[in-house]
Parts: sequence; C-alpha cells; structure tokens
Amino acid sequence: MFTFSESEKLNRVATIFAAYKGLKAKNRNLSLDDLMEKAKQVSDDSHGIYNKGNYPFMAMGSNPAAQVAKMFYVFRTFSHTYLLNMRKLGFEQKDYAALAYMLISPAIIAGAGASVAMAIANAILPLFGVDDPEEDLYLAIGKQFGGTAESFARFGAVGAGGHGITMKGSLAIGVGDMPTSMGELLGAPGSVLSDIFIDGIPAMARGDVSKGFEKVLPTGIGNLFRAYRENAEGISTRTNAPLFYGTEPVSPSPVETFYRTLSLNPARIAGIRERQWKEKEVEARLNEARAAIYARLRKFYLGKARDKSQYAKIMAEIQDFNDEAIARKLSPITARSIKTNMKRAFRPSRRERLRAVNE
Repeated sequence: MFTFSESEKLNRVATIFAAYKGLKAKNRNLSLDDLMEKAKQVSDDSHGIYNKGNYPFMAMGSNPAAQVAKMFYVFRTFSHTYLLNMRKLGFEQKDYAALAYMLISPAIIAGAGASVAMAIANAILPLFGVDDPEEDLYLAIGKQFGGTAESFARFGAVGAGGHGITMKGSLAIGVGDMPTSMGELLGAPGSVLSDIFIDGIPAMARGDVSKGFEKVLPTGIGNLFRAYRENAEGISTRTNAPLFYGTEPVSPSPVETFYRTLSLNPARIAGIRERQWKEKEVEARLNEARAAIYARLRKFYLGKARDKSQYAKIMAEIQDFNDEAIARKLSPITARSIKTNMKRAFRPSRRERLRAVNE
C-alpha cells in the first residue's frame, strides 16, 4: 500500500473538503453520507487511487519483474489518472471543452513542456527529422516575440520572466517516458541509493562535505544546506567549477535563495541549466554523426573501386550535417578537417611510432 506523506494527506483532505462544499451548494437534497461519497469520488478521480489494485498489469504479482516495475511506477499514478480522465471526458462524455482545458491548463501554469500535447510532439516529430521539438519551439518564440514570451512558454505563469519558479517537473505528464537506465528502472529507491552511495558519501570522502550532506540528507533539509552554499559560493558544477552562462558566473539572487530554502526551483536558474543540457545533447548527437561520416569516408578511401555515387551521397550527408551544425553554432565539416582526419586515421599513433623506435 502506498503511504502518503503528511503534505499529500493534507492535499487529499483539502480536495475532498472543497469538493464537498461545491457539491453541497448544488445538491442540497443529498444526505451528508452521499455528499461525502461523491466528494471522495471527485478526489479519487483527480488524484488517483494509490493501491495494489490500481497498478498496471506488469506491476502486479510477487515475481521479481513486477517488483522492479512497482519501483519506477511509484510516481506514475497521477499521470495515468490524468490521461484516463482526458480519455473519459473527451472520448466517452464528449466534453471537448473540458478536454481542451486539461490539455492547455498545465502549459499555462508550468509551460508548454508540462502539456500532454508537447509530450506527444516530442515522441512523434523526431521521426520526421525534428530533432528537439520542445527546445526548437522555445527558441522560435524567443526569436519572434522576445525573451519574456520565451520564458512564459518555457515556464508558464509561475515562472514567466524568469523571476518565479518552475513547476514543469511536478506537472509534466510524461507520455511514454519508460526507464532508459538502471537508475530510472529502480525508480525512487534507486534515486535514494544513488544520492547516498554515488553522490553523497564519495563527495564527503573527497572533502566536499557540504555537497555530500545535501545529497545524503532528506530533500527538505538538504536544500537548506544547498541554498546556504550557493548563496555564499555561487552555483557550481558537480566538479566544483563555477557554472557560467556566457562570460558571467551564475549566482542566485536573494529571492532565488529563498526559493531554494523552500525546495523550489528558480525559473531563471532552471532555464540556464535546461538550455545548457539541451545544447550538450545536440552537440553529443552531432559529434556522433560527424564520427559516422568520417568513418564512411575512411571506408570509401580504403576501397580499391571507389564508387562516385557513394561519394556523392557522403557529400550530401556532409552538407546536411553542416547546415545543422552552423545553425547550432558548432564546427562544420570542412575540406581541411577531412584532410586532417584522414591523415590521422592512416598514420600510426604516437604510441605506436615510439614503439617502433624503442623496439
């Protein structure tokens, strides 16, 4: 049985009480028991029912696979409940206004990334050559309408202008976000173990006591340490290098430090980290594409019968690569870079040249 935290219990009670008041105003002929039953149903429909009977099929039973599935499903009940309510309202009750409200409202509150529509776009559009639909949308809005509009699209009303907080992680539905790593597969228990044994204890062992405690302690307490450290030292990377955005190190404002103490994520800092992470992902993907093109070129030059049509295909790939690399402000493939790469590939490494001399 899922155990609610105290805040979740209070949230559930508040929902039932609010539903009871609304139902009582519209249904004065119903008894107290009937009103409370309906209010509980409203709460269950909005929050979800956290019990074993509501697990997906793959998480039922006592076999090892089901136990693993339960671990990464812990925080999925809300998402599944939300999607089922959308299906019920739109496809069963034909209440398209309510369906549209459920589709749009998360984007207004927490940014486009929290909407089911964006999750679907992120899953489908890459199949048609759109590398990162969400980030491309933000950049296009910023270019067309300015930074404030981009911030509203990225973080919604609670983070517009970069002066508020981001709630994207809390409200995002996450359509099809199946685990892709061992940490994600182990879910919440795996995250706790990672914080303690991979991040926390090793950090303290190398003398980084503050960061170690931030990871080992419960989130609410650890964030107090984090807020104090970042206020004194500025924001740093995992290796204690200052985090730069442009030429300036990133430091929290007094308001952002206050947000941190409340375990809230400041929108401005989240936006910086999100942009940098997306840029690193794109750079890694283009580096892989670059390496693949060089590998095909080497294969072409190794062959005795060099097919001109195959060379033309490689040149077309280079042109497509360069168009995206230049748009992303990364280095393109040039005649000089090809020559340098081929020279290195067909020449023994320095270690092997030294081996030949020494032996």
